[in-house]
Amino acid sequence: RTLVVKAVVEAQSFHSALVSSQFMRASGLEIALVPGPLRILGRALVIVPGTVAEVEPAEALSVGLVVDVIFRLGDEVCQDDLAALASSLPLAFRGSGVTGTFLEGSRSRLADSQTQKFLIRCRVDRRELELSRGGAVVLHATLLRGIEALECLPAVPEAHPLLKIARHEVFAAWIIDTFGGTAALAAGVLDIAGGKGFLSNALSSEGIPMTLVDPSAGTGRIPSLMQKTTTLHESSAVNAESDQASEADSDKGNDMPQMSHTADEYTGPLSVKVKCLRMTLEDALIQDPLLVSASALLCAMHPDEATEAVVDAALAAKRPFAVVPCCVCPTYFKDRSLKNGVSVVKYGGFLQYLREKDARIRATRLMFVGRSTVLFMTLSDYDRVVSGQA
Repeated sequence: RTLVVKAVVEAQSFHSALVSSQFMRASGLEIALVPGPLRILGRALVIVPGTVAEVEPAEALSVGLVVDVIFRLGDEVCQDDLAALASSLPLAFRGSGVTGTFLEGSRSRLADSQTQKFLIRCRVDRRELELSRGGAVVLHATLLRGIEALECLPAVPEAHPLLKIARHEVFAAWIIDTFGGTAALAAGVLDIAGGKGFLSNALSSEGIPMTLVDPSAGTGRIPSLMQKTTTLHESSAVNAESDQASEADSDKGNDMPQMSHTADEYTGPLSVKVKCLRMTLEDALIQDPLLVSASALLCAMHPDEATEAVVDAALAAKRPFAVVPCCVCPTYFKDRSLKNGVSVVKYGGFLQYLREKDARIRATRLMFVGRSTVLFMTLSDYDRVVSGQA
């Protein structure tokens, strides 16, 4: 556990350095980029996602850093530069109706990325503090120096996986800061679809009473048949295996039988201070109709299928909430549509769909890799009056 804490601290320190005072001096950087598929957003704008392979000066960025490099027509980026990028790199996205002479030789299939490898050398500026929606550092190209075709790519470190490990601690710190500190959360916080309970642990360690509501609370996956007939203490061997499962599994199996669970019974990684309700939010509200209204906050990190239920429950009870959406799950929720009638099938549309439930819902991005947009309302937000809403 000490090693995990140390890793988290190192990740947070790295991220703090990433967006520190160096940001204002980050112009004229020379980088070599291992590119991903091109995204064409307009006749004068393309984005090249990728990983930094080389950088000068070395202290400005870290090798292995995931970045989005914006090439915008103008300054020292010309039409020929955009054409070179479009003809060399596979195409991941092209905006509707986008045309232009630089697109004439563009490659259209993502599969082409396996036939040729490239290294892009360019001069860039760092002008923005926020990460992209995908958690990448945003850079602005001021000069394309060249595109090198390679037989094999240079060895590049894995792109700072610690930043993803730290996401629960980052979210927890943001919650405490945004919602008035630990005293304001003393009534207790509900962590919905929290899987293994990393977010619950992070908040509980600050003295905040936590209740984890998830059919697989504390394990990150649906309990096996053995767990359905024994206590968690008795099935520790199963828990050890479960701990290796992905957190993405924590939302599956909402129809499984409910299990009683007290903090004293649990011997896994979840803090004994965290109360567990091994059931869905809907079932928890049937068992205790005042569960949400009596809580100081509802929070959820990547709750997938439970995302909308968390927002709806909070709005219905007029309680503060903070939700970081992840998967859209369009196959499960085929009837979702925006106010303009467009079906909700992509992440951006899902965020808009949730915000359309109440015009007072705010959004910001947290500082970690991956989907990091948090939708939230504080208690005072419910008192705000916005145009078109009573």
